Amino acid sequence: MKKILLVDGFYSKNDLFEISNVSKTLKYHESEFGEEILDFNLIIDNSDKIFSDFLDGKYKVDRENSGVFRKPTLNIHYEHHETIDDWRFFTALEQTTFNLFKHKSGAVSSLENKNLNFNDFTEWDYVTNILLEPNQGLFFRPWLFHSIQGGTIQYYNIKPI
Repeated sequence: MKKILLVDGFYSKNDLFEISNVSKTLKYHESEFGEEILDFNLIIDNSDKIFSDFLDGKYKVDRENSGVFRKPTLNIHYEHHETIDDWRFFTALEQTTFNLFKHKSGAVSSLENKNLNFNDFTEWDYVTNILLEPNQGLFFRPWLFHSIQGGTIQYYNIKPI
């Protein structure tokens, strides 16, 4: 089963520059996973087809919860998902690190155990870290224990059809 896919050059250089600049001019507010721009979701044209092609299946973008600009905070978590086939995607607008964790009990995802202490870092081990440069994107399964830290990202919630 695929759990992570890395993408280079998601946007054209000009589009990345414009999107990054816009994201810096708007006000951010506290949210569950960092700071987000409220009521401002920028979803790329033809996103359902683009993501379906990347993921080699039929997928749709959850338009209400996608295109979000976020400045993530370092916190270990998993994200709500309806099926094990859900995906999340983010594009780094600035240098960003994606971290995967496993619990000392051996659990690497919420599929194994959801009732863990996410606030005590001593109960967790790093599995891997992926440094993303601006305009690199990452698809990942929301049930993986992870954190995103560093620069601003644009975030998508993707569901199978």
